[in-house]
Formats: sequence, structure tokens, C-alpha cells
Amino acid sequence: MKNRITSLLTLVIVSLTLSSNAFSQVMEPEPIELRSTSGLITVTEVEHFLVLEYALTIAPDSDLVVEAFAISTGAEATGDFGIFSSRQNWRGFQLSMDNWDENTGTSSEYAFLAGLTGQYSTLFGDDPFVNLFYLRPEADESFAITTESDGEFQFFQDFGLALSDFVAFNGAGAIVGQSIAPSASAQVPEPSTLMVFALGIFGLVVRRFKKA
Repeated sequence: MKNRITSLLTLVIVSLTLSSNAFSQVMEPEPIELRSTSGLITVTEVEHFLVLEYALTIAPDSDLVVEAFAISTGAEATGDFGIFSSRQNWRGFQLSMDNWDENTGTSSEYAFLAGLTGQYSTLFGDDPFVNLFYLRPEADESFAITTESDGEFQFFQDFGLALSDFVAFNGAGAIVGQSIAPSASAQVPEPSTLMVFALGIFGLVVRRFKKA
């Protein structure tokens, strides 16, 4: 009897461990790489619980310099600190389609937007919001992103779904890279085979334990 109980408990522990691992795989999808049409710029998105992280890298031997990039999202940020950057001298905030079109290329309260080019619908389709990360105008250009930058996750949104378009700009506001978002169907998490298997084992364990 003792050996039987020990075996049942072992099966319970194994099934719970497998379920936990499978659950974490579903809840934290693999990072998504968004590449520019030229292939020279990559933005990597990773979706964690309640936070979305971005990293921007430039291909080796490229002379591109990025001083701002905008990446679309389907979720509205919450509060004044919903969009932020840990990269030195970089800032970030969120814009809607109307905010973008009303302020880019014009003199406005968003002074640094005046030099950026491109209409929202052309750049980001029908995505409802865009997160704009930029090097502060008064900062030295050495803080811009180049091929020698570290490529760490230094740009954040407090909540979001990793499915986006991005546009990168140089110091003059000209577009130096633009991506095409992956299809929405590719991002729908499928039930994990491992999770289904683990839950099946757990069900059998419970059934055998009740019979005992």
C-alpha cells in the first residue's frame, strides 16, 4: 500500500511539472523577429506577462544610424510610464493614428515629430497605436543605435501583443528601415501537446487514487 501511494504521488509530481512547463511555453511565446525589407534592421519582440520588450539591431558592416523607431501595437499603454526605455538618452511615448498624422511633418507640441516622414496608414496599416522611441534631440549622436550597439532589450510597453510593424528613422527623420508584420494567424498559441499529455496523466492518477 505504501509503495502504491508513493508511486501515485510521484506520478502527480511529474504530471504537475510537465503541466507547469507546458503552461509557461504557452504563456510566454518565442521572441518574434521583425526584419526590415532591406534585411539590415531587425526588431525583436518578446512578450512577457504584462510587459512587451523590444530590441533593435543593425546588420554588421552597415553604416546605418537609427535615432528613432516606431513600432505599432494593438494595446493602449496605461499611464504616463506605460512606454519607456532603459537606453541612455532615449525616451518613448505612445501615439494614435490621429496623433501621428496631425504632428509629423508639422510644428507641434511634439517638436521632434516635425522631421519624421510618412503617413500612419502607409507605415502601420490599421494597427490602432504606435510606440515611438527616440534619441533626445539634445543628446550626443554617440547614443544612437548603430551596428556596434549591444542589441539588448531596452525598450518597453507595459502591456501589449507581440504583433507589429516598425519603421526606423535616422537623425534627419528619413526612413532607413521598414518591416512587414508577421501574419496574425501565426501568433495564435496552439494547445501544447505536452500540456495535453500531462493533463491526461494527471487525470489517470486522480482516477486511480479515488479507486484506491
